[in-house]
Amino acid sequence: LEAFERKPVEDGTSRVILNVGSMAGLIPTTVMPVYTATKYAVVGFTRAMHVAASKRYDPSIKKNVPTGIRVHAVCPSFADTGMVNADTLAKDPRNKRTVELFGGLLTPDFVSEAAFEKCVDDPAARAILRVTPVDGVKFDEPGLHPVEKAVRNNAIRADPWGTLRKIM
Repeated sequence: LEAFERKPVEDGTSRVILNVGSMAGLIPTTVMPVYTATKYAVVGFTRAMHVAASKRYDPSIKKNVPTGIRVHAVCPSFADTGMVNADTLAKDPRNKRTVELFGGLLTPDFVSEAAFEKCVDDPAARAILRVTPVDGVKFDEPGLHPVEKAVRNNAIRADPWGTLRKIM
């Protein structure tokens, strides 16, 4: 942010920081708790910086002024990468089912094109962009996502008292 603030921008232009999150940062997953925690951190940091970076206090006029800096996160469901692909899904039926609930694998090109079109090219874009095959490309809305409900229900059916047993 300091580097962006040092070089003035022309009126009406903006600079964009695009973080890579994940739907795992919006919907908790019991299969990958550490990954989920890191992606929740990306989403939380992005939401905070989306607001904090957009304005700065100007002591000469004693008010906040726009900086032209925007911070966003793109949160795809599952993209066909080295981390998740047909081979890795064949080895883990739980992840395979979750990917199916989201509508299958995205291509990395689709995710990057969505991020640029919705976040980088739109100065009015909101902080968090969800990208899934089943829902398409949308900015995050508060509340439970239908897939989150399905994932939670499947986890509860698989081991309804697992968490409590571990705590007790």
